[in-house]
Amino acid sequence: MLTLEMAKTECQLNQLLELVYSQDMPGLRPTLDLIQITWDQFGKVFRGRGMAFRALKEGVLVGGCWVELCGDELRIHGLMVKAPLRSQGIGTWILYTLQKIFEGRVQMIELAVHRSKPAAIALYEKFGFELVDAMAETGFYHMRKWLQPTYQPDAARDASTLRQLR
Repeated sequence: MLTLEMAKTECQLNQLLELVYSQDMPGLRPTLDLIQITWDQFGKVFRGRGMAFRALKEGVLVGGCWVELCGDELRIHGLMVKAPLRSQGIGTWILYTLQKIFEGRVQMIELAVHRSKPAAIALYEKFGFELVDAMAETGFYHMRKWLQPTYQPDAARDASTLRQLR
């Protein structure tokens, strides 16, 4: 059984940071270099901004996410699943659970995903995220999911734009 719980202790936050550091995240290091932030400084931002959640399977850490509430939107700064456990529905479950937790409190969920992660892009598209922008200097796609149907942009236009950018 999977559970999602907020990381509250320094030990729990350190476990999630270790997961971030161990992931194959091709855009993270260049982005930190671009904005001139060290790993230590990143760790301080991670601990002090937003909320970190741990995804546990039978009490064992299998993934997590780092999110921030910004007005009527939820920003996902990072979503991680341990490499050997990917493609088993854990990322989808984390997204679904986050949406349930913040339902009624936000109108949209936003995230950035690196262009070198086609499986992650496919996961987000399957979950209803649409391309908003491509950030050439970092290689990230900015994606958004509207939770209020009246706010949804033209999905066909955005899907076409994403295909052109790839």
